[in-house]
Amino acid sequence: VELLVVLAVVGIIMAAVWTLFGHGVNTSKRVTDTLDAQKQLRAKFQALVHDIQGAKRLFFPSPGGKTQEGVGYVDRTGKAIMVFAKEENGGLVLYKVDLNEKTREVITDGVGTFRVTIPENRQGEVARLVNLTFGMMVAEADENGQNERMLEMATSVALRALEEQYPD
Repeated sequence: VELLVVLAVVGIIMAAVWTLFGHGVNTSKRVTDTLDAQKQLRAKFQALVHDIQGAKRLFFPSPGGKTQEGVGYVDRTGKAIMVFAKEENGGLVLYKVDLNEKTREVITDGVGTFRVTIPENRQGEVARLVNLTFGMMVAEADENGQNERMLEMATSVALRALEEQYPD
């Protein structure tokens, strides 16, 4: 009888340990997935920031205008580039379009947010600053509509190769 009691107590303890182990594995996977998504987001965001920093001028959105889901600029080689988010298959896809050569590439899918504003300038000044917010979904909502997670990064980008006068 005592042996049965000991086995029952050990069984209960082992079930509790196994449950804790399972939760630990799930948490570890969630943290790893979040870190991987954050690395990917940071790399794509930094590449976009680098491209915009090298721009000669901005042409979209209007300075002081409302927030947009895209930015247009003339890059250092003189090409007109648009970067924008477009709703596709229930999510946002971030595209980079070369308006001169009419080519389009997908920067990333799974975008949660992409917002761009250009602060209002003093009369006669060209736009020098772009505010970007870029977010990616890390975890979709569960069956109860909860636990959805999104990583967002925001920054202000100053143009370094700015043309002081717009070309004719």
